[in-house]
Amino acid sequence: MQPLIKLQNISKSFDDTQVLDDFSLEVKENEFITLLGPSGCGKTTILRIVGGFEKPDEGRVFFEGKDITAMPPNKRHINTVFQKYALFPHMNIGQNIAFGLKISGKSDQYIRDKVKYALKLVNLSGYEKRKIDSLSGGQQQRIAIARAIVNEPKVLLLDEPLGALDLKLRQDMEYELIRLKNELGITFIYVTHDQEEALTMSDKVVVMNGGYIQQMGTPEQIYNEPENAFVADFIGDSNIIDAIMVEDRVVKICNTVFPCIDEGFGRNRHVDVVIRPEDIIIKRVPEDYNPKVTDTVFNFGDGNKNTLGRLFGTVTHNVFIGVHYEMEIEAGGFTWLAQNTVNYPVGTKVAIDVIPENIQIMNKPQTKDEEAMEIDI
Repeated sequence: MQPLIKLQNISKSFDDTQVLDDFSLEVKENEFITLLGPSGCGKTTILRIVGGFEKPDEGRVFFEGKDITAMPPNKRHINTVFQKYALFPHMNIGQNIAFGLKISGKSDQYIRDKVKYALKLVNLSGYEKRKIDSLSGGQQQRIAIARAIVNEPKVLLLDEPLGALDLKLRQDMEYELIRLKNELGITFIYVTHDQEEALTMSDKVVVMNGGYIQQMGTPEQIYNEPENAFVADFIGDSNIIDAIMVEDRVVKICNTVFPCIDEGFGRNRHVDVVIRPEDIIIKRVPEDYNPKVTDTVFNFGDGNKNTLGRLFGTVTHNVFIGVHYEMEIEAGGFTWLAQNTVNYPVGTKVAIDVIPENIQIMNKPQTKDEEAMEIDI
């Protein structure tokens, strides 16, 4: 199936700074795709190139199979919602929404009907005569979206549109955008540096850094199966630990052998391991507890015993953040971040376990020296 939008080998520099280098991406029709990454990674530049506000130094942009690289913004079936909304303060809400339609020469009755329809979609029916400065930030954001969708674009570009909103409004608007996407069948390309926004709304997340795609996939794939340490660290909280892959399904973490489910990394190789804080199993142990080899057997209470690696340590920091307790645990020479609904006060001696399925193994970035070296343990 032909993609709705195709970016082919896009490169872009500003002065002497390379922002994008041989960047390629395909966007399907009716897809909600998020470009996620830190400031300066090139995500907004991609959005501006798709919208026609920037031209690539190299590469081409295709829309429904047609090369639109040189096409001006007003000729593209694409609309943009900017972070600062760009609403006209001297116009009321109805006039703001109608602006693009008037330029297109639509009839007054057509414009009135479309404005009314757009306001209903963003749950602001009856607001036509109100002034812009009478609206809250969330309402202004909805008007900016109404002004964009009233033109019936096939693609809606959103450049960090929720950045100026408080947490509650931001969460409300996330669900509003999902609803609009499903009702209207518009393709969304969304730019943000907020991981929660990306994971909540997207069909596909494109994690970027330094002008390159680090990983692309569903929110579940990005979160549960990060391909490198940058993605693991950028998407949610993570424990990223230097480790040694002993052999298939066996990894040594903090000098303790853990079973895992990953294969194909070779024998005795340096790897990175990612363990999410919520995947750490915590068990209180007595102050005078003396760990034994048999402690690597942990009973989950279902009658089945699973051999696990186990580390022993001490809770050094604990804070309650509403849903759970977030703790730091010193164990095996590493400071572990753990999340648990049970409170383990600072100073508590604990054992920490991780089931094999929750240990994510990643290759380290390879140098020529590292590729030639085997590690003995």
